[in-house]
Amino acid sequence: PRQVGELEAKQALWRLHGRLTFSKGEQSRAIALHTRALKFAELARDSRAIGLAHYELSLCYRQVGDAGILREHLAKAASALHASGDKRHLALVHRLSGVLLGQAGRIEEAAMTFGQAERLATAIRAEDVLASIAHNRANLGLLTRRLDEAREHAERSVALYEAMGSGHGLAVSLATLGQVYVQLGDLDQASGAVDASIAYAREAGDRMTLAMGLWVLTLIGVARDQLPAARASATELEELVVDFGPLNWAWVMHGVAAV
Repeated sequence: PRQVGELEAKQALWRLHGRLTFSKGEQSRAIALHTRALKFAELARDSRAIGLAHYELSLCYRQVGDAGILREHLAKAASALHASGDKRHLALVHRLSGVLLGQAGRIEEAAMTFGQAERLATAIRAEDVLASIAHNRANLGLLTRRLDEAREHAERSVALYEAMGSGHGLAVSLATLGQVYVQLGDLDQASGAVDASIAYAREAGDRMTLAMGLWVLTLIGVARDQLPAARASATELEELVVDFGPLNWAWVMHGVAAV
């Protein structure tokens, strides 16, 4: 028992170190740290810790763009987390799987996977997870031109984040809601949503969310035939995206970001 306790402590420390390194954008180091956490979790035969390590590794490989290894880690994470009964992180695994399926154009599978994630999150009343799933479903609606569904999900995501007081999640969802309103032709509503999103992003120094907001603001300027305003926001956007990888920029264009 003492040896198992030591192994569990080591995997938790390596996973924490990996998460901190991941937040700094050092993906190669984060992968090495989470791989070490996985090793200790396997030695301890801790299903939950094994699942968490695989999930963290999937997040790392999503950033470096290795889809094959990413899918492998997600499958192993789902299996281990299901065995351990960790519904919260299993919901997050299904959510990420849904995002990837949507990216690949497998729309019906993505919708079903988001449904699985939502049922798990609802069972444990994980409002933050539900808010992020609603945001992802709004983006799926945008991709498939199901705009009424997109609006419903985006408005739900905004409402959930507002209730929680989550600044980043709220700003991202507002940017997505603004894009939905643009597609619906409601430019006044779109402008209100995106202005609030951009205000938060500037204050927080959140470059990804700011890029999303500027993209929608450019769309609004074009739709209103206010070309100088559209050019100004587009120019600022171009200066921002120099630092983004191709995968992240693709998701900005669709209004989808990691929440």
